[in-house]
Parts: sequence; C-alpha cells; structure tokens
Amino acid sequence: MYEGWFEEYHDFEKCEFPSDVPVFYYSTFKGIDPQFSATLNSMLFDSTCNLNEELRKAFDDSLSSAGNLSKQVRTNLYRILKVGYRSGSFSWKSESIYRMASIKGHIPLEDYLRFLTLEGLLEKRAEKAGGGDGFIVAQNFKDAAKNLIANDIVKPDLEVIIKKILRDFHGL
Repeated sequence: MYEGWFEEYHDFEKCEFPSDVPVFYYSTFKGIDPQFSATLNSMLFDSTCNLNEELRKAFDDSLSSAGNLSKQVRTNLYRILKVGYRSGSFSWKSESIYRMASIKGHIPLEDYLRFLTLEGLLEKRAEKAGGGDGFIVAQNFKDAAKNLIANDIVKPDLEVIIKKILRDFHGL
C-alpha cells in the first residue's frame, strides 16, 4: 500500500499480512493503539512510513525483547556446548551430563538438544561401553563452537542456528 492514511483504525486484526516483507510505503498512521494491533509488526512498514508514537514505541520494545531473546539463546547455546568442552577440544558426554546444563527461558533443555541434533550441531552417539546415549559436537561445527566458548565469537554457522531457534521457538 502506497501513501495510505490510517487514523484511529482498529481492525488490523481482521487483516492478513505476509510476515517478512514491507506492505506499507509512504503511509501515515495516527491513533493506532498497538494493543489492538497484534497482527502488526515492524517488518510491515517501510522506513518511509510515519508511525504514531505509541506504535513506534511498541515496535522498539519488541525489538529490544528480540535482542534479549537472542542473547538468551546465545547464552543457552554456550552452556550446552560447554558441557563437552575441556582443554581446547570436544569429547563425548552422556545425556545425563548434558541434562545438568542450566539454561534460561521457556524452552526445555530436551527441546534444545533435539533441535541441535536435528540441525547437525550435536551428534547423538551410543557410549562405546554400552552405558547409554550421549552427545558430541559435530566435526563441521567444532571450530564455530570453540570460538563461542573460548573467544565469545559467534561464527556464521552458529548465527544461523541461533536465528533458526529464534524463528522456530520464539516466532521471530
């Protein structure tokens, strides 16, 4: 929509929008209450739009929340990967050891472990002595995982994983 004018319009909930592309360009929004506009997100508005203060603040708060979630996911990933990291290398650790990792947020540790295994970051293996299953960081992720743990650097491989977690578990 180009050059639209929305004033005191409260029926955005009845509209369907794509989730990841701008819909509004050079449009003005006045008196739009973000509480009544749950279907609106900042991705829908091109930078040429004029948003009322309440709507702009709601989007800023949402971005701040997304940034906090991203940090939380990164910290959780660090804590999970650290379980198998000792003396500069990764080794196999049992599921029971991994389950002791302390993470934050509403995503259960089991969901993280399942997701990281499906994404190929962790490999689930049986213990050689037959004592049960465990995990080891996959060979192609060892460098990125080591950089996160040792240097607090997120390589592109892990950035992709973090974004997928944010998308799949948090809807961002």
